[in-house]
Amino acid sequence: MILANNIKDLTGFVAIKGYSNTKGEVRDIVLNVGIRYGRLKQNDIKRLKKLKLNFPDSGFTKQELRDAKDSLLAGLTKVNNRPEIYDTVGKNIKVHKVTGQEYIFGIVLPSHKKVIKKGTYPTVNSRRTTLAKSFLSKHLSINNYRMFKLDQVKQLNANKNQYK
Repeated sequence: MILANNIKDLTGFVAIKGYSNTKGEVRDIVLNVGIRYGRLKQNDIKRLKKLKLNFPDSGFTKQELRDAKDSLLAGLTKVNNRPEIYDTVGKNIKVHKVTGQEYIFGIVLPSHKKVIKKGTYPTVNSRRTTLAKSFLSKHLSINNYRMFKLDQVKQLNANKNQYK
């Protein structure tokens, strides 16, 4: 089992091998760790404010895209008054205060994601605004910011070291 204390100071690129999620999907991922979430969020707010809603082939109306943009901005600029449920134990590691579950977080590089075994996902019937938000969020870096449970990682490679 990979222990958070062994990898708490990692920065750069980390290869996660054999991560299995709750839907049964198993995948290999490359993660850029050591990214500051707050800075990433601020950059995406600026990017979203400047984003021209000129996507004629998107299948969405200008109004749907405007509503989606407004909703995304509201979500990104909202002040979070909830108590913190994680303890940060390193640049890229969090531990859940109640369960003790350890997580590694960072930016997933979509071009380096390889599905080993497909999972079973339910069919969803999303509203047009939700679909438009999903379309616009593909232009944001924060869309690829993820947390992964360390106990669901078979192997982690970083800084020429291998952790199992």
